[in-house]
Amino acid sequence: MPKILIAMNKRLQNKQQNDAAIMQAAITLFAQKGMETTTIGDIVATSGLARGTFYNYYKSKAEIWDKLVNQLITRVNDTLKTQRQGAKTAYEFVYSAFIGYAQVLLQPLVLPLIIKNQAAFRNSLFASNSLRSIYKDLENDLKNAPFFQQLAPQQYRMISYAMVGSGLEVMIQLFDQKEELTVEEAGRFFTELFLGGIANLKQID
Repeated sequence: MPKILIAMNKRLQNKQQNDAAIMQAAITLFAQKGMETTTIGDIVATSGLARGTFYNYYKSKAEIWDKLVNQLITRVNDTLKTQRQGAKTAYEFVYSAFIGYAQVLLQPLVLPLIIKNQAAFRNSLFASNSLRSIYKDLENDLKNAPFFQQLAPQQYRMISYAMVGSGLEVMIQLFDQKEELTVEEAGRFFTELFLGGIANLKQID
């Protein structure tokens, strides 16, 4: 390999490693101390990088926060779409989506990050186009699923809002309150609750 390509690959690798170190430091500190009380100095010290290096990647801790939230929302949406696409029944549609949702939220530091920064997280969610994409994708999948036919358009939208919002709240409370309930048990409860409600709107298979 030509030396110039080796040098370019090395620079790219260093850039990726530095960015990963900054992001990991920020996630850890935001989950432990909260985003508001974490300083750029804290992130720099934890990452092991120079302060000048930090500013080569980010202008502020708020920029890191926005990136973290958008990455999380994207992972949630991708996981939910994959889980729903394989569903063959109404039960599988709801249950598999909840379990996939839970698996993303149970990744290291995700729920502690959300719980420690609930106000900032909710503000970022409501300001995010990515969250609107989750709602819209779920609404469309509900409309297209053979087992959720002939509901009113507004009902599909309301169901999508309720499923996404309540799924997050269930996982936060299970973790924060140390509930003696497995994710699978919570998933069954969540699924039966929603299917029972939807059945009152329209008889489903």
